[in-house]
Amino acid sequence: MNSRILLRSTLVVAIVIASACGPDRRGNRDLQVKLSFEPDPPVIGQADVVLEVADVDWRPRNGDRVIVTALREDVAVAVDTAMGQGAGQYRVARFPFPVAGDWMMTVRVETPGGVWAELDYPIEVVAPAPEG
Repeated sequence: MNSRILLRSTLVVAIVIASACGPDRRGNRDLQVKLSFEPDPPVIGQADVVLEVADVDWRPRNGDRVIVTALREDVAVAVDTAMGQGAGQYRVARFPFPVAGDWMMTVRVETPGGVWAELDYPIEVVAPAPEG
């Protein structure tokens, strides 16, 4: 009996940890989004925002509208629509990051059928490495 309680407790803790590590999300849970940057981490100035959009089984999705918003200290700095690249990849070229620090990136995916999902990703923008 104690092993069942221990197993259940372990599963609950694992679920809580997994949900805390992932992005905050609203809307349809079957839309999957991965967010990355070029350069990584993003630096003051501009960085490309690269997104992978897929269904629940990670099959790439094309033809969706993907909107990216950056917030820092409750001020919307930039909003842009990502361009589809094929194979479920979307990109916003030269997204502006005027200052370093903690930012919140919100990605909204809207399908042609009206299904949507929004995900919030906390990120850190850094100063460029000194030349030298």
